[in-house]
Amino acid sequence: MIKTVAFCLISSVLLLTGNWQIFTVFFIVVQLMRPHFSSKTILYHSSSKLSNYLISSCPSFSSGYKPTFWLFNGFVHLLFEATFGDMKERDFLCQQVTYKRELIQHPDGGTLAIDWAGKKVKKTMKVVLIGPGITGDSAAQYIRHLSLEAIRKGFSVGVLIGRGISGLPITVKFT
Repeated sequence: MIKTVAFCLISSVLLLTGNWQIFTVFFIVVQLMRPHFSSKTILYHSSSKLSNYLISSCPSFSSGYKPTFWLFNGFVHLLFEATFGDMKERDFLCQQVTYKRELIQHPDGGTLAIDWAGKKVKKTMKVVLIGPGITGDSAAQYIRHLSLEAIRKGFSVGVLIGRGISGLPITVKFT
């Protein structure tokens, strides 16, 4: 953990001061050293029949997470997202996805939405529902990547949008 924080601090200083050559050398050295300080992923779960079945059916749960070489841990992901990760005006990492928004009224008066992409849903169709992070919506790059991959594999995709996110109004009165 301390090594990761040190990497992020040094990288930030080098990038902010414009030392691209030194940053490049530093990045290459860190990549060569990465096997020495990467941690094994630990999966915490209840011991039930269903969880044991799912874990035994999905080898990726027990093999551990293997991130890309350039975003190799959570701190580097955070650094990337804070600097380059969500540039909608200059989006070079993922193509746009066309969504059709379906508004859903809750019994308490609240408004939620599902942003649909892919083929129109039929009874026999495979559907993937994606719940983005607290500030994410269907325009976030990681959601678009998931959506495009699911569409390529024949799924219809629905992105769940919470109250007050992605332009949805807050329609419940608080007392």
